[in-house]
Amino acid sequence: MFEDGGSLTSTVGALIGTGPGRGIGFMYLLFGAAMLGLVVVGLRLRVLARFDLDVPDALPDDLVGIQERERRVKAARAKKAKAAAPVPAAPATDTTPTHDHTPTDDDTPTHDHTPTDDDTPARTVEAAR
Repeated sequence: MFEDGGSLTSTVGALIGTGPGRGIGFMYLLFGAAMLGLVVVGLRLRVLARFDLDVPDALPDDLVGIQERERRVKAARAKKAKAAAPVPAAPATDTTPTHDHTPTDDDTPTHDHTPTDDDTPARTVEAAR
């Protein structure tokens, strides 16, 4: 089509030239025009034209990760402190066995690793802020 005497030589060939590799150049022009058309249509739609103004910005992923890590470290420290606290002795007069088992936070299995003080030094969390 863009060789000497081709069908588009007299029209588009005058703009981009003729010879090998001109078909790819023509494709670039076509796709660029298509993208420009989509931008014009998108800007005419009010929802898309105001999208950046209407939708709030999200927190950066690294900040979200730091906040989640701090939450897990605090939970691990609280759990460790709870385990280290002395358990009050049960009264000796109550020997009636109870079969009512209500689930607690300790009964739910977790499949993710919760960092402890040994895994995450405080300076690592502080340095990430």
